[in-house]
Amino acid sequence: SWATGDFTAEGVSLSVSGQREAFEADSERRVSLIGVPGAVHRALQLLFARLRRHMRWLRIGAPEMPWGMCESREVGEPGEDFVSTENFRLVLPLGLAMSELTADGTHGVTMAQIKEDTGAAVRVQQVPRRAGAPRPLAFVEIAGGYMAKLRALLEVAALLVLLRSTPTQSAPSDGACVLELLLPTSGPSALAQSSIGGIVTLASPAESSADVQGEHLLVRLQGGRAACCAAAIALGRAAERRAKEHELAHGASPLP
Repeated sequence: SWATGDFTAEGVSLSVSGQREAFEADSERRVSLIGVPGAVHRALQLLFARLRRHMRWLRIGAPEMPWGMCESREVGEPGEDFVSTENFRLVLPLGLAMSELTADGTHGVTMAQIKEDTGAAVRVQQVPRRAGAPRPLAFVEIAGGYMAKLRALLEVAALLVLLRSTPTQSAPSDGACVLELLLPTSGPSALAQSSIGGIVTLASPAESSADVQGEHLLVRLQGGRAACCAAAIALGRAAERRAKEHELAHGASPLP
């Protein structure tokens, strides 16, 4: 199920009892956790977080989210709590006011829950407009440990895709989603502009383009909701791998 599928908690074994028919009807079921008190407590926190996450996205209108993208680390990836000097930045769609994602905004509660459940620091900011820039860019910035950032990246990316509207529809169809990211053009985690397409293609059927805007690389992803999210996660993983490789070779960079 969405709560216990792929569930792993160190020092705890899990079992689910009940009839299969009850599972399909989403009825009550009994979950048994066996382990020492501290391990069981941590497992319960994880289960409750998954429950709240499921209810959050059921309310938003996208209950079938690709959570497995961020449930485990791949070989060669940084440790779960690795902290790089670069944060993830997702561009707000045109027409979406920054205030909509702050504490008193329409989606303030959702953003607060994402921060609390993932453990990442999430805030809304704006890039100062430069001469010749096509438009000012407001963005959601995500900071924190490696896995916390990835989990928040997935949820914020999915939220922004759903909030992007067109004149003819209140939300994009699954094949017409657009997501934009700001990546650094220099520094330990910078990805070459020419590498973006390859990274996206290996992880997702989404289409991508990348253009330099000042000190940032503006990456535009287009495709299905899950495809855009998968592409964003792949770019985030690639950038963090570069940051970790730089740290191993040169030592940790000072935090800004």
